[in-house]
Amino acid sequence: MLLMLESLQYFFLMYLGDDDFTPFRNIMNEFYARDTSRKIRSVFKSKGMSGKHLTGTVIYGYLWDEKREHWLVDEEAAEVVRRIFSLTLEGYGPYQIACKLSADRIEIPVVHLARFNEGVNRSKPVKDPYG
Repeated sequence: MLLMLESLQYFFLMYLGDDDFTPFRNIMNEFYARDTSRKIRSVFKSKGMSGKHLTGTVIYGYLWDEKREHWLVDEEAAEVVRRIFSLTLEGYGPYQIACKLSADRIEIPVVHLARFNEGVNRSKPVKDPYG
C-alpha cells in the first residue's frame, strides 16, 4: 500500500508538477509521518512497560538465553565492565581506560560478541582485536 502511494506521489510530481493539490498532498504526507511516528512510539512504550527489551542486540556484558527472550550475565565481559567502572571511579578518562585495556590484551566488544555470533558487526574483519 505504501509503495503504491509513493508511486502515485512520484507520478504526480513528475508529470503534473506543482499544482493546487500540492499543499493538500504535503499535509497528508505530514499526517502520515506523524501517525506512523506515534504508532512506533506506542509500540516501544508498551514493550518497555511489559519488561521486554527494546533492542535486538545485546549490550556488552550480557548474552541472550536460548529462546532469545532474556539477557544473561556474561561473566567474562561483566568482569571487564566492572573494571572499567572502577577505573572511572579512580579518575581515569575514556582514552586512559582504553589504553589500559589494550595493553592488557582485552578484546574489544565487537570481537567478544562475535565469538557468540552476536552484535551488528560480527561478520566484519577487525584489524586489531584488542583495540
